[in-house]
Amino acid sequence: MRKPPSTPAPAADGDPRLAWLRLGGLAVGILAALLIVAAVTGVSARGVRDWADGFGAAAPLVFIVVSASLTCALFPGPVLAAASGLLFGTALGFPVSLSAATLGASCAFLISRGVGLGAVEQVAGPRLQRVRGWIGRRVEMLTLAVLSQLRACNNWHRVAREWIYGDEPVTELGRLEAAFYAEHPPAAVLRGAA
Repeated sequence: MRKPPSTPAPAADGDPRLAWLRLGGLAVGILAALLIVAAVTGVSARGVRDWADGFGAAAPLVFIVVSASLTCALFPGPVLAAASGLLFGTALGFPVSLSAATLGASCAFLISRGVGLGAVEQVAGPRLQRVRGWIGRRVEMLTLAVLSQLRACNNWHRVAREWIYGDEPVTELGRLEAAFYAEHPPAAVLRGAA
């Protein structure tokens, strides 16, 4: 049994100019957001601090949301971390900065995957699929190598055959995963319809 893909299927073949236009629109949007933020805050830790200072007790939560948004707009992370330290001190500034950076990275990933993935796959074509397949296989093999070095007790050859050759699952976890994907096809899970 084949495992579901970890990413959506490539975009349908269409006009490559539309894919380039989509990628260009994404780049222009990111650049516009960066320029707006730079104009409002002056791209300085003090500017960000002065802006966020007026929110009182809600400032850490507002800072997390704003900082995550700024991360997606390519705003310099060290400036945001410095502003967090200036605003909240070390004890509260560190968890606020860590939360904001994690949320920002997650949002940036979701935006790039949702907006850019189809266009990039359409422009790159089969080359990208070959590279992604090679990287995926390499990660799988390295994972199995680490498991063997840890002397984890299982028949890793049979587990690897599930991924490489599509064999039936041999572990309880593998059977549970197969049952889940039988009930929730990957495309439905990716669309949020599960």
